[in-house]
Amino acid sequence: MGTGYPNSACQVYNGSTQYAQNASFNTALGKYLNGSIPSTAIADVKNGAGTVIKRGAKFIQNSTYTLDDQAHPWFIEYMLEGTSTKCPVGPSAGPESGGQWWEFSSTPVDKFETYANGVICMIPMPNPAKL
Repeated sequence: MGTGYPNSACQVYNGSTQYAQNASFNTALGKYLNGSIPSTAIADVKNGAGTVIKRGAKFIQNSTYTLDDQAHPWFIEYMLEGTSTKCPVGPSAGPESGGQWWEFSSTPVDKFETYANGVICMIPMPNPAKL
């Protein structure tokens, strides 16, 4: 999701797994975002040890994810530079109290997680089959 990433990799996970930009997806998604895709972190978001965690954005469909204790596999995950940055597109889902990292709450938060130089935002999306 988005453009302008180094090596056209719109998301990097743990410094090595890369996901390529998808122009068709960007165009289709732009229709729901006033015609443009928001800018995400081009620089790598790192943990406290300096290890690259992620950059950019991606659409997630993962059957283990939940929202308010109900199966909900559809999210957009995006990273922003700056630890005080708030998620401008959302609302971002928050972590489920006492839950695992894949268990989300629909109670809006400013950001899902904070790392050494950036934040992660998680937007619950509707079932694409029902759009």
